[in-house]
Amino acid sequence: MGKKHLIAAEAEGDQRSLWGEAWRRFKKNRLAMIGMYFILALVILEIAPLLIAAAHSQLIFLHYVVKQELRGRR
Repeated sequence: MGKKHLIAAEAEGDQRSLWGEAWRRFKKNRLAMIGMYFILALVILEIAPLLIAAAHSQLIFLHYVVKQELRGRR
């Protein structure tokens, strides 16, 4: 972005915050966006098994409790 464009944008009242300008420049950089999505995918792949394991262990515990209750009724 040239100085003339910045001056024109400021004159029109189109001012961006520092974070807004950084995000705009980041979105223009294709390699940065690919890297961001890659890191996001790694984070999701790291968290998903933990959630699945927690849910699975809770199901195993519930199955055990129900099984014990059924045995106790007989």
